[in-house]
Amino acid sequence: MIGHVSGGHINPAVTIAMAVTLNISIVRTVLYIAAQVTGALIGGFLLKGANSAQLWFNKGMTAGQGVGVEIILTFVLVIVIFGTTDPNRPSFGSPSLLIGLTVTLLHLLVSNLLVAALTPRARLAQQLQPEYKDHWVYWIGPILGGVLAAAVYKLIINPYRGAPSMEDAVQKMLQNENFVAIPRDYFKEAKQKDIELARL
Repeated sequence: MIGHVSGGHINPAVTIAMAVTLNISIVRTVLYIAAQVTGALIGGFLLKGANSAQLWFNKGMTAGQGVGVEIILTFVLVIVIFGTTDPNRPSFGSPSLLIGLTVTLLHLLVSNLLVAALTPRARLAQQLQPEYKDHWVYWIGPILGGVLAAAVYKLIINPYRGAPSMEDAVQKMLQNENFVAIPRDYFKEAKQKDIELARL
């Protein structure tokens, strides 16, 4: 929905992962995270007014276990994001749908363990509640998981390492003297002219 505008990160862990791999600038990273945190605070206040605090309890897990789960979940999410939005990847459907289904599946997988965040901003407003503890879990876990996934995808998994991007390939083809570029509407216009000549 907003991917064509800003990349649709929504998640500071994704934004930091993109910054680590130099896909976005530091300035854009700071602005994105500021917007994400602001949105989280507004959303948290609205949600707090509509729900009781029991929604956020971690169901008996320790802080260390929570960090571990968040690292694993965010690692999987960011790998999916990098894989589905790779500009050199053949299109196999909507990246937004694949990412959304991944988030849903990850939440369902751990629903009996803790209220998974997968993003630091999701738990920001809850820190305002005195009964809520270990807020740092939802910052350290997702950010570590996101950065680790970014490094693994770019340095190990990256299936298109060394391959030219689509733009580079097009420019290279256009520079080749043996290659002739024909506009998409060329044959359509030629056919129209033939029809007009036939009428004469």
